[in-house]
Amino acid sequence: MRPQENGNKADVRWASIGNGNGSGLIIFGIPVFNLSAHHYGLENLTNSTHTYMVDDNGTVTVNMDHMVMGLGGDDSWNPRTHKEYLINPGSYRYSFVLRFSDNIKTDTKRSLDRRTLLLSK
Repeated sequence: MRPQENGNKADVRWASIGNGNGSGLIIFGIPVFNLSAHHYGLENLTNSTHTYMVDDNGTVTVNMDHMVMGLGGDDSWNPRTHKEYLINPGSYRYSFVLRFSDNIKTDTKRSLDRRTLLLSK
């Protein structure tokens, strides 16, 4: 089986990535974003021809995207993406806030201040 990108989460409002001590990073979408996180990089995934070749090297790779487009159709003989899942050419904007924290549990409950939200627009 050939490895491929996977694990994308859509419409994410916030996410946290931390260590065993409760410290880490909190990502807030303004308003939402797509997220995936893996213990390997995209180059590692792309260069592996079989799943057993993907090296979980411990480094966390985080992908944050505004939009993600569908890959194919409903069957193998007509692999076209449905129009509603295409990302059309145009100008797109999205925002996010990165909050570094020594206490993720507490800081995920803290809201973003009004100035942060105004600056991102």
